Amino acid sequence: MSARFTSRNDISPMSPSPVAFPSTDRRILKRITAAAAGAVLGACTVPPKIAVGPNPADVSVLVPALAYQPVTGGVKSFRPVEPKGWEELNRQVTPKGN
Repeated sequence: MSARFTSRNDISPMSPSPVAFPSTDRRILKRITAAAAGAVLGACTVPPKIAVGPNPADVSVLVPALAYQPVTGGVKSFRPVEPKGWEELNRQVTPKGN
């Protein structure tokens, strides 16, 4: 049994077309489109100007002189050493006083 239309007025403009998305798919598609548009437009903005100190491109700004600091400067040697006598160690750790 096939449906026959007698005139063009019988077809509702709100009737779902076979290509249309279901309502939940349309909402998801709108959200994805809005997020993609926001990401594209957000990438086109100029980053905010952050002023934390003097302009690094200004030649007249005074800066401290650079000094060489070796990476191993201030490192203590932890190589094995000969053990101390136990009497001396006990004197070092006992509380001072009487």
